[in-house]
Amino acid sequence: MKIGFNVLGIDYSPIKGGKGNIEFLIHLQKDEDKGGQNLWSGTVSEVVERAVEGL
Repeated sequence: MKIGFNVLGIDYSPIKGGKGNIEFLIHLQKDEDKGGQNLWSGTVSEVVERAVEGL
């Protein structure tokens, strides 16, 4: 990410949205150097798969 945030993690919410939709959470850290890095070792596809299986 080149918008000044480091990605520390992504996960899904254990509670579905009002219409039954799956919601996702992202843990960001402000990067003072504005470079931004992906410090998270997973992939979005893995999180989506876990969400579909878990909910």
